[in-house]
Amino acid sequence: MNLRTVFAVVTLCLVATSARADIVFSTSATDAFAGSDLVMNNGTSSSMFVWVSTEPGQTLAGISIDILSSDAAILQATSHEVFDPEGDRWFTTDSGDLGDLVDDGLGLALIGLNGEGISTGDLGTFTLFSEVQFQATGVGTTGLSFDFGSQGISDGDTSFGPGDITFGTGSVSSLTAVPEPGSFAVLGLAGLGMGIYRRRRSSTAKEC
Repeated sequence: MNLRTVFAVVTLCLVATSARADIVFSTSATDAFAGSDLVMNNGTSSSMFVWVSTEPGQTLAGISIDILSSDAAILQATSHEVFDPEGDRWFTTDSGDLGDLVDDGLGLALIGLNGEGISTGDLGTFTLFSEVQFQATGVGTTGLSFDFGSQGISDGDTSFGPGDITFGTGSVSSLTAVPEPGSFAVLGLAGLGMGIYRRRRSSTAKEC
């Protein structure tokens, strides 16, 4: 391997790692680290929030993502909202289509003109991107994941590839609704009352 080849390899490595972002799920709209595993009852509705973090000096001018469920029989999206705080982050937003969960949820900024995109300063700091609302439609557990939407993810100059983005995962467990502990106590008292009533009727019948 000559020096020219070595230089080319080093250059490629630097380009591949120069733009990076983390995109994760959280159960909270105020805390990116609240956790990404949610338990809900079948038939109920809830939300998962999408948070984004970037490297220092990195600004995401376009984020087009798919949000996927590993079992479409357990979880269905009912809406998706891409946030645009104060109307100056994105030039345009598109909630995407509701497919498995979400197809092509989009935030698009025009750097220096309209909107500023997302820039968090370091990979440990997150900003809120969107909220997906869904309904549990079956019993079981489904995994949540991200993928690139049709318009990809970019900083305005470079379109990112799979090695540039770290996608987080999550899960939703849907359960059959069961009575609360207080309901069990009420049911127990009702059963006890029925037992006493039947014994009294039996005793009355014998006396007759």
